[in-house]
Amino acid sequence: AVIDHHPDSGRPFDYKEIRSAYGSCATLVFQMLSEEGFDVNADLNLATALYYGLYTDTNSLSEIAHPADKDLRDDSMYNKSLVHALRNANLSAAEIAVAGEALKQAVFYENQRFAVAEAGPCDPNILGFISDMLLQVNLCDSCVVFCRLPFGVKFSVRSCVPEIHAGEMAGSLSEAMGSGGGHNEKAGGFINESALSEFFSSEKKRGDADFFRDRMIRYLQSFDILYSTDFEPDHAAMATFIKLRVPLGYVRSLDVLAEGDSATVRTLEGDINIRASEDIYIMIGISGEVYPIKRPVFEKRYVATTDPYKASFEYAPTVKRTDTQQSVPLLDFAFVCVPSEETRIFARPLDRTVKVFTAWDPDHYMLGKPGDQLATHCENPKDVYVIARDIFEKTYRPADTEPA
Repeated sequence: AVIDHHPDSGRPFDYKEIRSAYGSCATLVFQMLSEEGFDVNADLNLATALYYGLYTDTNSLSEIAHPADKDLRDDSMYNKSLVHALRNANLSAAEIAVAGEALKQAVFYENQRFAVAEAGPCDPNILGFISDMLLQVNLCDSCVVFCRLPFGVKFSVRSCVPEIHAGEMAGSLSEAMGSGGGHNEKAGGFINESALSEFFSSEKKRGDADFFRDRMIRYLQSFDILYSTDFEPDHAAMATFIKLRVPLGYVRSLDVLAEGDSATVRTLEGDINIRASEDIYIMIGISGEVYPIKRPVFEKRYVATTDPYKASFEYAPTVKRTDTQQSVPLLDFAFVCVPSEETRIFARPLDRTVKVFTAWDPDHYMLGKPGDQLATHCENPKDVYVIARDIFEKTYRPADTEPA
């Protein structure tokens, strides 16, 4: 039997539970125990062990991406004094010397505003410490720090600008050669030695620093950036579509929170911060995607019902109250709504990856990939967003066709 969060090797086992999207095996153990009705917090030592397992696996919690990791981080009642003692005994004098040497030899690419640094053999957690220091240099908005291990290369990445998502960048650096991920500002990953050796053999060269430099440049050149405040849609190059009357979910924010309360809506796509009011609703799409909507806009575009919204998703969206840190499943408060026939959009398929900074969330982008649809509402050209290809095909029809 195997329980793990690393990529599935394909080996057969009588029993296996592998969730490679998780940042830590501790999260998987936490989830499995919770699913069996076991209260992890009833055992202080167990809760502390799982929390610290997550802490060490995710570079001091800085490389958390999956909502299940966030649930363990936020919900566990661990021994704070013990964790405090452990995390303040992580650096040795030798490791400080390794960090200093890596910073001294870092290479800055000023045109692209990133840096690459190689560290000597060290605990992988030291890479995060080095990359945090490196990002404070005014010449770079992002960086990667790596070190060689016997079985491959471990790396840590950082970003301090919203246009570059560190977790996404880590995934790009390790694409087809390992694994990587994290959140907006901090992430990390691993390159398999066998994949790296094969790559260098085919390219007839070797150099880890050059590999990361080239992959960083490839990533930065792989997307365009679109800001809704500056975007002028070319409707002549777009087609008109009508939203199908597919039942969706909606939640009135005041059904979950008190007036003025701040909260985080936690979804598989990431966290969304909201402030509850009579005018803020939360939409739930057919794949569990979640986004806030103002009540006047909702009432114009949707017909509300009082029927409970029932659905099953890979990760059911939740609301975490800022003051109490209590998690509440959104589906428990969701009702069915149906798009009105007046909901029309202009849209065109993307032929290149685009990061769209929307009017409702200027601090985070929506990622559109080739084949997805770039859309703008007919009545508000500044309402620009991305619709994933599979969702678009299920929820929209061309305006010049009759509904099925």
